[in-house]
Amino acid sequence: MTQVGTRVSLYFKGEEESSAVAVNCIRSGNGCAGADPRDKRLTTEHGMQLNLRQGDMGVVTLKNQVMLDDLKGISIKGSGTLHVMAYGTVRLEGKTVSIYGKEGVETYEGAITPEGSVSVKAMVMLTSGEGDANVDVRGAEKTYYLTWEHGDLGDPSYRYRDAPEQKDYDYAGLATNVTAGVAVSLGLGLVTYGVGTLVVSGSAAAGLGFSVFMGGTWYVGTQAVSDALGGRVSSRDTYLRKALAGSVVGFLTGASSLAMAGAGLGKTMGIAFAEGFGGSAASQYIIDGEIDWNQAILDGTFSSVMTGVVWSWRNPGVQAIEGTGEVRYRVGEPVDPMEITYEMRLDPDSYIQAVVDKYGINLKGSGQKITIVFDPNHIKGPGAVKADMPNTIILGPSALYSEAELANTIAHELNHWRDWLKGGMAPEPAAYAAGDSLASYIRGER
Repeated sequence: MTQVGTRVSLYFKGEEESSAVAVNCIRSGNGCAGADPRDKRLTTEHGMQLNLRQGDMGVVTLKNQVMLDDLKGISIKGSGTLHVMAYGTVRLEGKTVSIYGKEGVETYEGAITPEGSVSVKAMVMLTSGEGDANVDVRGAEKTYYLTWEHGDLGDPSYRYRDAPEQKDYDYAGLATNVTAGVAVSLGLGLVTYGVGTLVVSGSAAAGLGFSVFMGGTWYVGTQAVSDALGGRVSSRDTYLRKALAGSVVGFLTGASSLAMAGAGLGKTMGIAFAEGFGGSAASQYIIDGEIDWNQAILDGTFSSVMTGVVWSWRNPGVQAIEGTGEVRYRVGEPVDPMEITYEMRLDPDSYIQAVVDKYGINLKGSGQKITIVFDPNHIKGPGAVKADMPNTIILGPSALYSEAELANTIAHELNHWRDWLKGGMAPEPAAYAAGDSLASYIRGER
């Protein structure tokens, strides 16, 4: 019989969780050692058993048993008194009938009273020891009360030893597994940062590495909470898989955030779908070893829809221009790009200055002048700022991809320097917001 904490097998009659029905208990503890799955057994919490095994069947309690064995025959064993009662004839037949008593054998005749007792008169008493073996003691009365009907089966001695074992919780094992998972997440985050600096700016790489670390740590944390609430400690392998899966999801989340910067509704939803689909498929494969593609599609769709809702809420009044994939603010107009002259192509600094002048970008922060330097060898993203080059914005060739990209990059890096000059930490979200705000204006969204 199930108790609080007992493991059970569930059968779901429908799609809803509420349709689950417990069909059998999963035995645990020392009592399961060497158990044969072909043997069937029904057991109550008081220790009463009905056994249906391959060669025998029977009823068993903690102190008594009745067994029907194909090889040994029928056996009745008990630690107390054995009562065989019937209103009709009781007949014992066999090739040989033997009755043994360590202290003697007694036979009586009598009747069962309505009160539930047996009033009998002794007929024959056979005793072991000195004296005659057959003694006529007719007339002696003796009463047996059916105490077995009134036994307290709730006594602890009757309880079946299959309740969930009470053990001290393995806090040390839980802490070790959590530490291992967090260490893996941190290592993957550092590797992501190191590789990222070769492709994007240092600040973007740092944000991506942090996203990887937080994703892995979050997955490890949720597993730890689940274990603590369930009173168990999962294996080290489970925690490492969780850390790897969370890190992959964190990487996809961070990368998609970078790709969504300044993107329209359609592109944003497409990136969100790829991130949700990829994250779901990767985490399923890492944790479970297989992929439910339907679930991955559902996760991608959910991510796309929710991201689209958030984008629309953050960009009120923006509508799609049919057939173009672009967006436009209802009360504004996109800013047409300037014509790039031959001289501007030969002298990128002049093109950069023309964009600064066109959009009225104030290259100052806390009263200090900020200079823009074009570096044709800078390939780690469109722009960067360095501590060893104070008040200087470095732009690479990718910043000149378009006028909007150039203006966005200048506004982004300028925000970093202005915050640093004020004594701040120059966080990425604020810098992205500054660049995206100017890009939104250029697209006619504000």
